[in-house]
Amino acid sequence: MNVNEVDGFLTSFVRRHRLILDRVSYLQTQTLELALAVSVSQHYALAGFTISTVNPRGNAFVVKTSTRGHPASYSRFVVSRSASSYEINMNLLVRSAHDDGIYCVDLAVTREGKVPTSTQPPKWICLTNDDLITFAEAKKLVIYPMLIAQFIGIVHEISPQFLGNPSLSGLTRSGHFPPTLVCLGYYSGTSQSIVSSLYRRGIRLQIVPDFDTKLAQLRRGDQTSPFNTYRSASRRSRPI
Repeated sequence: MNVNEVDGFLTSFVRRHRLILDRVSYLQTQTLELALAVSVSQHYALAGFTISTVNPRGNAFVVKTSTRGHPASYSRFVVSRSASSYEINMNLLVRSAHDDGIYCVDLAVTREGKVPTSTQPPKWICLTNDDLITFAEAKKLVIYPMLIAQFIGIVHEISPQFLGNPSLSGLTRSGHFPPTLVCLGYYSGTSQSIVSSLYRRGIRLQIVPDFDTKLAQLRRGDQTSPFNTYRSASRRSRPI
């Protein structure tokens, strides 16, 4: 992980929004998760959304770094365009699409107002599955075949609508992205071949390698979102 590039990306964000990062542990995994949240907010900004933050402590951006804690005690982003508004939450518990299972995703894009802003009753358990728009996971790893298989399994449990030859035209027109796994490493073994085959297999998700490099490009003014790789990858993967 290029710590300097990631820290530079986060510092730029803090200065623009005049925020203070509260209780950020500079362990690499937690820093990566924060960079994921900020970069997703920038994805929406590039798609024409207005970005704001909801902070429980004034101008202190309070980072959620684990499954523990009520989401109302931590900061979130609100992204708005025309009459549509959504929220970006870190380490959010989400109900399974199939049963009563509950999973924690590194980042969740949700319908606005579905994650409480108060710790008062009723007791918070998790986000209902219907209120999840999309999600992202971050790994400090190279991309290897079993990692891809594990991520496909997560998508199956939480957002199975992205499997089985679905269309993403409405999703991308709305400015959203399909479930995405970002990694600091490169493709290893046969992993790139697997990712290239996903489109023709009806699997609509993204795998983004070299994520710290893409954050550095964003910080330097690149107008291409790291979460727009699906479109070019899908065109390359269509069968002739």
